[in-house]
Amino acid sequence: MEQVHRFRVRQDRRQHLHGQIEKHRLDMTHVTERKGSPQTLVCTKDRRSYQWRCEQYRQDIAALTALAELGGRPGIPTASLQSIATARERAAAWSPA
Repeated sequence: MEQVHRFRVRQDRRQHLHGQIEKHRLDMTHVTERKGSPQTLVCTKDRRSYQWRCEQYRQDIAALTALAELGGRPGIPTASLQSIATARERAAAWSPA
């Protein structure tokens, strides 16, 4: 539930946390506050991967829309056009939070 958490721990523990954040590509930034002893690792959540997925979704729907516009042309299977139409309807009803 926290957006920001502060870890006031030794350097080896801060390095471990830093490594785990990088290794798992977590959606957060992390900086070391260089005052006091031990210093503090400040981790802040962000929504990079969620925002990237939303943008990818919008691009996918745009591509499907472009394909659907080809619907009147010969050689495009009716089932494919129906699938595209269904995806477009679902996309219209979906809105990211």
